[in-house]
Amino acid sequence: MKKFAFILTVSIAVFTVVSCSSGGGGGGGSGTPVDPTPGGTVTKKFWAQNMVTKKFYQLDAQKLAENSRCEVWVEKGSGVTAATANNMANAYNTVYTRVMKTFGYTIDVQIGSSIKEMNTMELAHYLVTGRTSGAKLTLLLLDIKDSYTSGNGAYTAGYFFSGDMFPDDDPDKYRSNELDMIYIDTYPSTPGSQDSNETLAHEMQHLMNFVTSLVFLMDNTRTAVMDTWINEGLSAAAEWVYSQNISDSRLAHYNTDLYGTGTIKEGNNFFVWDNELEDYATVYLFFQYLRLQSANSADIYREILTSSNYSDYRAVITAVDINAAHKNNWSTLLRDWHAANFTNAASGLYGYKNDSKLRNVEAPMFPGGTSTVTLLPGEGVYSKTSSAESVPPVSGSINYSGLGPRGSTSGPNNSTGFVNGARLTYNINTTKDGPQEAGSTTGIAPSIGFSTPGSGSLKTDSSKFSGPFKVDAGYFSRRNGNDSVYDIEKRALNSNNSRSVNGTVKFDTSTMKKVYIDE
Repeated sequence: MKKFAFILTVSIAVFTVVSCSSGGGGGGGSGTPVDPTPGGTVTKKFWAQNMVTKKFYQLDAQKLAENSRCEVWVEKGSGVTAATANNMANAYNTVYTRVMKTFGYTIDVQIGSSIKEMNTMELAHYLVTGRTSGAKLTLLLLDIKDSYTSGNGAYTAGYFFSGDMFPDDDPDKYRSNELDMIYIDTYPSTPGSQDSNETLAHEMQHLMNFVTSLVFLMDNTRTAVMDTWINEGLSAAAEWVYSQNISDSRLAHYNTDLYGTGTIKEGNNFFVWDNELEDYATVYLFFQYLRLQSANSADIYREILTSSNYSDYRAVITAVDINAAHKNNWSTLLRDWHAANFTNAASGLYGYKNDSKLRNVEAPMFPGGTSTVTLLPGEGVYSKTSSAESVPPVSGSINYSGLGPRGSTSGPNNSTGFVNGARLTYNINTTKDGPQEAGSTTGIAPSIGFSTPGSGSLKTDSSKFSGPFKVDAGYFSRRNGNDSVYDIEKRALNSNNSRSVNGTVKFDTSTMKKVYIDE
């Protein structure tokens, strides 16, 4: 694991949780009775969130499993057995080992006159509880209230809420369990299953990302937490780190516009994050591209996570190790990833290194019939070319490249197009809340599809992935006109402004502008 060179100096009093009283809505604080024997009858109250209304509510849970790294609490009445809870605890051991190997680091923490080395998860536990040993993650298994009933609907498989890392002292704005913890769904998700364990890895990265942001905020090297698209990309990568398998559903969604929204072919992707399924599909592919193309392979994920100075796209371009053209060059990296999705060559920069699944990535083509498109920062579209056309010149943040046919290794050409290729129209603006800008397409109707050499038809059977499907915790609130998770989180953090760290460094939580309550 990476070792930070500087010493983080904190005061226990700053972050130590004040025990809640046993009556009238206490959170999960250290003063709450804990059953010493898993499977016992003593219950503990937890706060959870309704994903539809964004309201906090309380539930009773029992501790049904425990090991040296976690406690597993189960919502009463959920039907989860002690055997399932033990499976979840055992699964966390595997998740912990794999995720920490890729994302973990150690840091020296000065406590009074002594210095203690802690890894990421130990630091998380210390910051919220003040305890320097015996760190255990709290896992709460519950039926997350997300309006799911049955069939092919959407559901929230789990979430991390960073408000739990702060005292439960502002009930008008948020409720906190005053614990380092992760919530895992029990229906329709099955705790301990491969899918549920991938969710656990996803959420563990969110927790580690939040703690890492705190480290750099307290050290005054960053001014904000990591951009949502990067945090989500790293959590998508954490799923792969745990399972070592490419997600069929993310790939199918990208290739076929799985749920019929049609926006990927019109350019929608991760850079301007909007809690859409398209965001998750595209960021998943982008972070796989980074791993496969960068010389530091999966270690690039840790390098991005621990970027001490940057919390935006610069955290990516300073970590990437492809070649000199990509280092510190977002426009080139963005272009070549877009190109990889279209040409998907078996080798080189413009594909996924012939990965057994990712070689089936097929960029959805922009519909014919129009020669204009508006794109937000980061977005790009592909329109069919039938000749070696002249590529339009740069216009504002809109850039263009000609792309060769599928399998081509020649790479993007910024002046000339290709027969049976595509015009790539993309927006290189690095301001994620920047405006839409207009670009041009060829206006030619796309072909029905491509075929991949050696693998038969590329088109994916979308019925295989008809549901149920996992979504972000913000998916439901956005569709019901409620406050987004971003608003809730900002209120929670802003209520704890200007926390003094050992009387010297000020940790101003008003700089925390992004949310970490995610699928």
